Amino acid sequence: ERAALLARLRTMGLTRAQGRRLLILESLPQAVLAAVGGALTAWAAIRLLAPGIDLTTVAVSTGAPAAGRALLRADQL
Repeated sequence: ERAALLARLRTMGLTRAQGRRLLILESLPQAVLAAVGGALTAWAAIRLLAPGIDLTTVAVSTGAPAAGRALLRADQL
């Protein structure tokens, strides 16, 4: 359907560059809304989950193993 519409517009004088620009401008509002929605969702998730997560042991490392720190062990396959 899209190809037929572009072909019809091309017969009326639409250039390839104008066709690409048309496709980009048609998809731009959806992309902007998706980006804004994703950013708002991430912001809300961080604000809601931040009080329950303590990352100081991961972010601030003194080099010495902390007491009660869980050790990660990779099992062999």
